[in-house]
Amino acid sequence: MSKGKLKCIGTSQHLKNRYGKGYVVGIKAAFDKYDQIIQDFRDSFGADNVTIESTGLSLIAEIPNNQIKLAKIFQIVQKIKNIDDYTISQSSLEQVFMKFAREDEEEDLVVKLDPI
Repeated sequence: MSKGKLKCIGTSQHLKNRYGKGYVVGIKAAFDKYDQIIQDFRDSFGADNVTIESTGLSLIAEIPNNQIKLAKIFQIVQKIKNIDDYTISQSSLEQVFMKFAREDEEEDLVVKLDPI
């Protein structure tokens, strides 16, 4: 529910699959290796298919779940050099909720800027 309206319904897994961003890969590595790791991810997954950001202490890569299977993600990450540690997870229900909340905020902003 968002703003008193039902936005979606289903099991946790259904909502994550349908509305989630896909898989999130958390990467720990030496800071001076970040550029090479980012390039390796873009080469392996396709530059348009992966979003990577630095949190300072780690890298976070988002891979859409419709692009690649989980087992393949594990295979690729294992082959990338210079990674000290990594985690792979699905979008959380909180992230799915935040997506709907952001969409409602954007809708409100458009309505306020351009009233009909």
